[in-house]
Amino acid sequence: ALFVVQMQYLDYPRNRRILRASFAESMFQILVFFSISLAGSFWREVINKRQFLLRILMADQQEEIIRSKTQNTTLQKRLLNSILPDAIVDRLQELDFQVQTWDQLRGMSRRHSGVCIAFAELDGFTEFSAQVSPPRVMEYLCDLFLTFDGLCDDYDVYKVETVGDQYVAAVGVVTGKMHNEEVREDEDGEGFGALRRSVNVSVKDASKFNTEQILGFSKAIIDGSRLVNVPEGADTHPRLRVGIHVGPCMSGIVGQRNFRFCLFGDTMNTAARMEQKGEPDCIHATQDVVDLVPHASWEKLQRMEVKGKGVMQTYLLRSNKEILTDSRPLTAQDAFLASPLIHRIASFGTGTSAWTSTNTAESFRVGSYQDIQPVTSEVYSEHTFCFGLFFRKARVEKCFLDALARSDKNMVYAGYLLYVVVLLSNYIYGYFRFYVVCDDIGTLDSMESFNEGLDSLACLYYLGSDPFLSQNNSASTMTSYKNIVRASAFNLTPGSAALLLGLVVLGCASHFYIHKSRRFVHKYWALLNVWVFYLMLYGSMLGTTILTKRKDSSTSQWTEALWFISVTMDTLQTVFARSGFPMHFIFLMIGSGITLGWGMTELAKVKEASFSDKNGDNQWIGSLDIQAGLAPTRITSSVIQLAFFLLCFNVILVIGAYQEDISNRKRFLQSMLLLRQQDEIIAQKRKTEKLQKSFLESILPSNLVEQLQEEDRSALSLSQRHIGVSILYADLVGFTAFCKQVDPFEVMVFLNSLFRVFDDLCDLFGVYKVETVGDCYVASVGVATGRMISQRVDATDSTREYSIDFVDSYSRSFSTSASISLVKDAARSNTRSLVGFAKAMLLGSRKVMKPVVGQPATLRIGLHSGSCISGVVGSRNIKYCLLGTDVVTAAMMEHEGAPDRIHASQAVVDDVPEEEWEIFKLVEDRDGNKLQTYFLKSIQPVREDTC
Repeated sequence: ALFVVQMQYLDYPRNRRILRASFAESMFQILVFFSISLAGSFWREVINKRQFLLRILMADQQEEIIRSKTQNTTLQKRLLNSILPDAIVDRLQELDFQVQTWDQLRGMSRRHSGVCIAFAELDGFTEFSAQVSPPRVMEYLCDLFLTFDGLCDDYDVYKVETVGDQYVAAVGVVTGKMHNEEVREDEDGEGFGALRRSVNVSVKDASKFNTEQILGFSKAIIDGSRLVNVPEGADTHPRLRVGIHVGPCMSGIVGQRNFRFCLFGDTMNTAARMEQKGEPDCIHATQDVVDLVPHASWEKLQRMEVKGKGVMQTYLLRSNKEILTDSRPLTAQDAFLASPLIHRIASFGTGTSAWTSTNTAESFRVGSYQDIQPVTSEVYSEHTFCFGLFFRKARVEKCFLDALARSDKNMVYAGYLLYVVVLLSNYIYGYFRFYVVCDDIGTLDSMESFNEGLDSLACLYYLGSDPFLSQNNSASTMTSYKNIVRASAFNLTPGSAALLLGLVVLGCASHFYIHKSRRFVHKYWALLNVWVFYLMLYGSMLGTTILTKRKDSSTSQWTEALWFISVTMDTLQTVFARSGFPMHFIFLMIGSGITLGWGMTELAKVKEASFSDKNGDNQWIGSLDIQAGLAPTRITSSVIQLAFFLLCFNVILVIGAYQEDISNRKRFLQSMLLLRQQDEIIAQKRKTEKLQKSFLESILPSNLVEQLQEEDRSALSLSQRHIGVSILYADLVGFTAFCKQVDPFEVMVFLNSLFRVFDDLCDLFGVYKVETVGDCYVASVGVATGRMISQRVDATDSTREYSIDFVDSYSRSFSTSASISLVKDAARSNTRSLVGFAKAMLLGSRKVMKPVVGQPATLRIGLHSGSCISGVVGSRNIKYCLLGTDVVTAAMMEHEGAPDRIHASQAVVDDVPEEEWEIFKLVEDRDGNKLQTYFLKSIQPVREDTC
């Protein structure tokens, strides 16, 4: 608008042409600035959105990792909570799931008063197992124990463990009214010490409440057992018998693998004896129980002899005499029993299923992302120095520069390309301006014609005398390259154009090489590279201008060139180089210092110039001396304007670059702190997951741990058949009498010492510890260790002779002789390892002394080889167990054995004939078959290299 107003009030057309040319000059500089700025803004917007998207992806990835780790940790924690009490799991987690000292063991041990314990076992289970296949037995036990597990919540009962077809539960240890005490460091086994009660309740009140709860639970499980379907082909329907007793006990964990939460004390032994002496569909109880619950319809029995207790008065409660009205109906459990095992485990104690929580978390995440906000000034100042321009730690500064270089690598190419475009536009600008101000110079032939020419003064003002000196040349000469570049903002000679283009190509190539080469691990060298090349381009353009000025002093074009160079290079450096504020500040100071320094020097040298008659045949050239003051006037005005412009322009650029650099550094610092925090979370969750998984694998086989964390897994789908398996049962001789004489804590410490010896031997001989039941130690080779020949159980399988079918299916992959040979070799190898382990157990047990009585531990060991089925039963305190005829036979070998001897079946002797065996006796298995058994003479352990 100002330009239009000025054009209207100018009287002379010559002045209008000068104003038009000056306006075009200013507009070209503004156009260059806005073009570079808009292009840079576009690229920066693209980069910002790309970085934002990257942050979203990284945040999603981090959240996915954390969620996955959390889910795995949660599932593992639920599995642990389904095996051990919550308080024990939490304590183990604090100890990194490693119990290495007695103080740690003592910290997880408790004395309990007023505890009521129930033992439940299936009467007729042996006959039932002989009539149906082991998979069907496993399925029946799973359904039965899942029913019992569901009833635990209704009666506030804690499931202690399952042993085969035996179910052990208690009230007053983890649930019910608890009257507990911690084991003191100075505990000597005498007395109970100071109580630390979880509730302010007397022992009698706690005993009464807990007994009522366990009595109602016992009635419910008896009725519930009748409603569990028996597999087809079974002529016998197992019936439940229950024994209960109330009194004090001790709780804690035993061993260093296959951790089990166990109860010790005379109360446990008495409850077990009540179950053994009981009747089907009845609850057998002691006088202590009857005294607490006298209103029940007790049937007084004759006094009976109880092992370890002498003569006792006991009572019987027949469940069929009282119609149970408070037991939970089983119709609501149909869908529950059909659900995957992991969901059943997860549902206990939470009220929700695993998939419900997952969907809730997923719905919460939708649209909940918030971008990273810069850190506060206080936090930022703690990590930086020198006005926040540098991070205190060199490695952090390198990481920031490296990230800056990687994020802006494509923007550098765009800057070089735009630089070339600006140089080309300089040609176009020069071409049009030459024709605007010098279109009729070729027609001048006298002073009169010069004075009458409208554009002659404007041409002289901008281009100097050279166009007039060549006015007698042809039109093609007038539009030559030299005149066009003289009319442009920057005199781009062919030599300088080649130099600048070469620097651009070399800059792009070096930038590409730095980012692609493996020699440059840290890409922040690319920032220095682009800074150096921009400075070289700046210097080359200034050098070209200086040389042009020295060759032709009649033109003031060099002042416009300084404007062009400053605007172009400073804007490119600010927008596209993005090398950080310190390097940017140095670049601006160097460029501006050279520009203004040389400009001011030339300004001081400017004098009144006149045109000399270089060509004697031009008659009117000398008359142009009156116009000699035009070039100095423009030089003075342009240099002063340039100085003021660069001062303001560079101040704005410096402030903007500083703010941008600080903002980038704050965002980078926040990202780094968040990533560090997330990495710490992930590392902690990974550590917890690893520890929990390792701990679970010390309780369950590793492959079973993985399968239990998968969804859509039924209990039967986790079962496997095994052939060529060797099984060991070991029991302490005189343990019941020993428990009666010794404090329960001392008993637990003794068992821990003994079982740890056995656990260490497991690694030496490649033996898998299946379980411990009180003082009984069960181990095997060929199930989870040794040479394993296994097959997943088919849900539709109803074949009882599963071992024969297994061998038949296994032999399909080999010839019959080859498959039989492989099975025999596996059986021999597994049996040899287990025999060596049994020898080592006998020797190791002799070194562990019983407290108080001062006698060495004495074992009774039974061995047998054959086939079995493995799997888990229950949904809480899940138990990995082995089932099958050969498992029962191995237990019978222990029961029929002798102290400090290894009792083995004929199958074991056939697999390891090189040992010294002596015939013992004939025993009858559960099918009624006679088995020849043997004692092992030698008890020298087998060397490790022979296992």
